[in-house]
Amino acid sequence: MGDSYRLKQLNNLIQQLFSEILQKEGNFPQNYFITVNKVDVSKDLNNAKIFISVYPEITKEIKQYFQKNIFSFQQELNKKLNIHPVPKIQIFYDESEKNAAKIEALLYKAKNQSKKINKKSQD
Repeated sequence: MGDSYRLKQLNNLIQQLFSEILQKEGNFPQNYFITVNKVDVSKDLNNAKIFISVYPEITKEIKQYFQKNIFSFQQELNKKLNIHPVPKIQIFYDESEKNAAKIEALLYKAKNQSKKINKKSQD
């Protein structure tokens, strides 16, 4: 129980710190909004998967930006975390919000088509 609680705390701490790092250090291309959705640190504490979402969308430019700057983000995290070794970060792009919006739009469209069909059958 203690280990899982510690892991949750570390996940939350890294999420908070990485968000702060992105706000202070991130020189993103204009008109992009980056959100750190989740952090998943491995049980051995060697790796941290950081899941981010990008608004309006994930582009090649954003992926290149993170590839280019991952080392400096890691260095900043190393300075802020008081544990050793600091988990090695990996960036993953979370498209769940985008997928949810697509599903919602499809459901809305299906509902409207159903209403039209019902209206025609009543006429």
